Amino acid sequence: MCVHNIKRSGVSMEKKSSPIIIISVVTGILLVSLVGMLVYFNLPAQRIRRMLKSANKYIAEENYDEAILTLQKMLEIDPKNEDLYVMLADTYEKNGDIDKEVEFLQEAVTLMPENQKISEVLLDVYPEVTISEAEGTYKDPVRLTLDAPGDSKIYYIITGTGSGDTNSADNSETGNKENEYSEPITLGKNGKYSIEYYAVSKNGYEGEHKKGTYVIELDESKYHFNEWVNEADGRHYYEADGKSVTGWKKIGELWYLFDKSGVMLTGLQEDNGKTYYLGTDGAMLTGWQEIKGKKYYFDESGAMLKNQWIDDTYYVGADGAMLVDTVTPDGKRVGKDGKKMDEAWKQAYIQKIKELEAAYSQYGDSYDHQIGYEISYQIGYVDDDDIPELIYNRFTGESGAMTYYAGKTSSICTSGEEMKNGSGYITRSGLVLLYEEYGVFNYTGSDYIVYRLKSGEFVKEHDFGWYKWRANYEDHDEVYLDDNSADTFYDEVAYNNIEAQIKTIYDISMEANDLYNAEEAIRIIENW
Repeated sequence: MCVHNIKRSGVSMEKKSSPIIIISVVTGILLVSLVGMLVYFNLPAQRIRRMLKSANKYIAEENYDEAILTLQKMLEIDPKNEDLYVMLADTYEKNGDIDKEVEFLQEAVTLMPENQKISEVLLDVYPEVTISEAEGTYKDPVRLTLDAPGDSKIYYIITGTGSGDTNSADNSETGNKENEYSEPITLGKNGKYSIEYYAVSKNGYEGEHKKGTYVIELDESKYHFNEWVNEADGRHYYEADGKSVTGWKKIGELWYLFDKSGVMLTGLQEDNGKTYYLGTDGAMLTGWQEIKGKKYYFDESGAMLKNQWIDDTYYVGADGAMLVDTVTPDGKRVGKDGKKMDEAWKQAYIQKIKELEAAYSQYGDSYDHQIGYEISYQIGYVDDDDIPELIYNRFTGESGAMTYYAGKTSSICTSGEEMKNGSGYITRSGLVLLYEEYGVFNYTGSDYIVYRLKSGEFVKEHDFGWYKWRANYEDHDEVYLDDNSADTFYDEVAYNNIEAQIKTIYDISMEANDLYNAEEAIRIIENW
């Protein structure tokens, strides 16, 4: 019994001590964890992370002063963190304190001269201009190239005693006043030049102002007076004082135009609202000039004329080009050669139509009237000039063609005595065809004459035709071309050969087929 009680007491003691041990262990673990957390949260990286969150919050709220203080504390923790320098510089800028931003970045560059990123940020805010040539004395013209980073703009001012140089103090446009840099600056004349230059960042902050002095003492053995000189930028003319001519200059008997840099100009040039044309040698040209396939007229002063008649013969339009093959603004027609067309042809053709109609009305064959066959007309280009021809057809009676050339008319026509007459033409071929058809008992035929229109005259080139007859109960088909003929009864091959030759001379299938009555023809002519 005693033993049993002792064991139970032992068990009871073990159970009572267990909670104390557990609590002690847990407490120890919590203490260790707390210490670990304190250490963790006080690590520089974690402090930076928390402070960065705060800084971004201040920036988002536009509380830049607090953001700056926070970023400054962060740099105390991590003084080599380039991103913090950039962020703080940007915050100074957002706060409107560009001077502080520049000062801060300059200190950072001094502290970390090897850090490219911070240097680039500084140049972006406080741009520095570099110049291509060191100051000093030169025996040749100096070409100065200014350079600055990014989107910054460069400004400069030149003072001094340059002899009429484009960029010198003597120049009314650029001398002794500030200019925005856009291209290299050439100091090309004797004199002493001082140049001050600086850059402005994209946010409007001026970088460091720098100065340089350049003395130009040109070598007279290399530089020129009263003579033409070919230089890298073009051809110059130097006067007695050694200055390169600018503007208009009469040299000998010819006029030349030079740009502001003294370069001789060629081709079409605008000056004081007028257009001039300078040859490949630079000399000003007058009169008619062909430029890129178009003709222009320049008066005695060299100015291009526009919107007017020249010698009452040619018309030049708004761009100065001679008008061709069109109607001028005042309603006159000009041909392909640009000449004002003589429109007397219209009245001549209309008069011819009226005469034909009057004759037809008075003497027209009763058969024509019975079948309702009126005279038909064609108006078209037979040759290559700018005036069309009049072609007219009458079933019985006169058929023919009329042309107008050099102020006079010329005509050809059929006899009008045969059973049927006709005419035709092939556009722009120069060819006109007249024909007559006839028939007696068992004999019928047709005769054709081909004319070529040359310089206002119809010149006969060929005649051909066909005959049909019956003899001794045999049918004969004969064809002729000039002095050659063939009958199918005797030689069908020869017959076919002649017909083929005729087609090469005048292919009837290619004839123009537009036909008009008198009223229509007159209206077409009037509106041509």
